Amino acid sequence: MDPVPFNPNEAPPPGVSNPAFNGYRADLPLCDAHVHLGEARDHAWDMQMVRGLMEHFGMERVALLGLPSSSRLGRDDSGNNARCLAVKRELNAERPDRFVYACAGLLLRFDGLDDPDDLLAQARARVAEGYDGFKLLLGKPGQRKRFSLPLDGPVLAPFFSFLEETGLPLTMHAGDPPDCWDAAAAARGEKWRYDGSFPSLAQIRAEVEGVLRAHPRLRLTLAHLFFLGDRPDEAARLLETYPHLCFDLTPGGEMYAGMSRDPETWRGLFQRFADRFLFGSDSDDWHSSDDLATYTWNYGFIVNLPRAFLERTEPFRFHDTDLGVLRPLGLPDAVLHAVYRDNFVRRFGERPR
Repeated sequence: MDPVPFNPNEAPPPGVSNPAFNGYRADLPLCDAHVHLGEARDHAWDMQMVRGLMEHFGMERVALLGLPSSSRLGRDDSGNNARCLAVKRELNAERPDRFVYACAGLLLRFDGLDDPDDLLAQARARVAEGYDGFKLLLGKPGQRKRFSLPLDGPVLAPFFSFLEETGLPLTMHAGDPPDCWDAAAAARGEKWRYDGSFPSLAQIRAEVEGVLRAHPRLRLTLAHLFFLGDRPDEAARLLETYPHLCFDLTPGGEMYAGMSRDPETWRGLFQRFADRFLFGSDSDDWHSSDDLATYTWNYGFIVNLPRAFLERTEPFRFHDTDLGVLRPLGLPDAVLHAVYRDNFVRRFGERPR
């Protein structure tokens, strides 16, 4: 069968639902392990964003990942954790049949001033307040440069040990797509491009593996497939070596284009390690609006691309952005149930804390 023709401006035919248009099924349960409230919005907007996301895409669970320290300088939000917790509490009271979880980020001082005892005290305080886990953005190259300390060094070690002891999950952004280290693009000042003043992708990956070696019981989820879409052998090695490690599938289109180049190997990996992948969208409140009818397009790429790629069986072009012809995985229902729901529940709990 020929791929669906690509037209970036096309809209779904009248009366056709978003799932049908994107080639995935609406009857499967869906939990989103990676949602943010990253913009400076008020509580009503935050509530509308999470409520609308869950209603529009039929999500039964979402995890809000706190970002008190932004990936962009000057955009830090010291109250971001509290915003996530407030939405969790209010939406769970409003709709007891759907569950919102809140994971806290560490509030960092940077410039080598962060203290391991303070970070551990922060973690203990957030647990006492009712958070369900933690999020670290420190592996993003700009954050890692700003932190100026290795991820596997002594400053974060007590925090990681605390998570091992409590069994609480940690989601970490570590690295970025390999082409972000394009020297020419960095010289032009393009966004998310890194010159020699930033740590390399290899260095960040080595530090993350240092954390895993030192903390073998850490329930770590590496976001965006750890940017290994073109390296299935390395993904398999990590999953084999570290039994508590998971990957989430938040796009980046580049990782789906990478998996598409070797779908047979990736299909086998998903079947072999069905309990180690979590659906995630990376939805953020800058996408949202007051009109639920717009959610198809506001969140179309980040929610629909993973589902279309995991479920479809024939080559296709994704309608929101042209990633070329994608060869999807066509995963069996048992694997889809694990990725979409079971692994979330195993990671975050049947119910929020």
